[in-house]
Amino acid sequence: MTTPKGISIVAVYADDFATARAFYEGVLGLKVASEMGANACLFTMGEGTTPSLYLEGGHAPAHGGARSCRASFAFEVDSTGEFHRLLVASGREVLHPAPQPMGGDVHWFLFRDPAGNVLEATGPA
Repeated sequence: MTTPKGISIVAVYADDFATARAFYEGVLGLKVASEMGANACLFTMGEGTTPSLYLEGGHAPAHGGARSCRASFAFEVDSTGEFHRLLVASGREVLHPAPQPMGGDVHWFLFRDPAGNVLEATGPA
């Protein structure tokens, strides 16, 4: 039986491509690996590692609260505290007042991208 070995690409669908791209590229610092037409691009995360993040605009905005049915993914970061402060300073909606402990030194929190997608961050405090 063949089973998945990992995740190679994460897809994010946004209503406003330019606003979403500015967030992922400008605020999060992801690098564009490939332009994929006027309304899509592929970002790399880390030093050419997978998974990659595919961004495509022109979709209906996401609705619902943090507990609504959704697909999500987590960004691994060096410091959840610093990343939390970066997102708050950039005006993003952060759904936790501070990173939450997961066990050991691992913390996490939820935040929204410009299209309303609920994303996660995990890593040390």
